[in-house]
Parts: sequence; C-alpha cells; structure tokens
Amino acid sequence: MENDRGTIKWTSLMLPEHVELLKAMWEEDRITKKPLLDPQEIELLNVKLQNAYNKRSVINLTFYTNKEIVNQIGVISRMDKNRQSLLLKKPDNQKITVPFSDILAISPV
Repeated sequence: MENDRGTIKWTSLMLPEHVELLKAMWEEDRITKKPLLDPQEIELLNVKLQNAYNKRSVINLTFYTNKEIVNQIGVISRMDKNRQSLLLKKPDNQKITVPFSDILAISPV
C-alpha cells in the first residue's frame, strides 16, 4: 500500500452530501478556540507592550484572529487607548491593527 490515496479513493463511492459533510468536519477541526489569559499574564503583556512601544523595538506579536493564532513580526507604531488596539508596522511597511483583547504573547526578535 505504498501509493495509498487516503480518503480520495473513497470519494467516488460517496454521495456529494457526504463529501460536503466531511469537508465541513475537516474545516471545523482546523478552527482554534481563543485561549484565555489570567490577570497576571495580561498585566505582564501590558508591561511588555509598553516597553516595546517606548523603545521602538522589533517584536514577535502572537494574537488571535479569524479563528486562528497568528504570529507577526514588526514594530508598534501606535497604541490607541480609545479604540483599545495597536498598530503594528511589519518589515514590508504593511500596517495591521490588533485589538488589545486578541493579543496572546509578545517576545523580542
């Protein structure tokens, strides 16, 4: 069975409804739930964010968006307390907005 095609070989024997249900099931398995942080971790994140912003240092920011966990490298160019978000400038000069509530981790590069 070296050339096993996995579930592909069975798709011709399945009804289209079954194939759609399998695709939906695989998509559901890919979804990640947002981790919850305790108050001490949130306070530590706040300190790290403030230090990175003040020093304009390059960071690796881990955050939750679109039902997945994403890592982005960049420099915090603005922190907006009214909107509860920050603006991260990536090395390719693209800017992304990240809500404070979605940030999971921050580390120096």
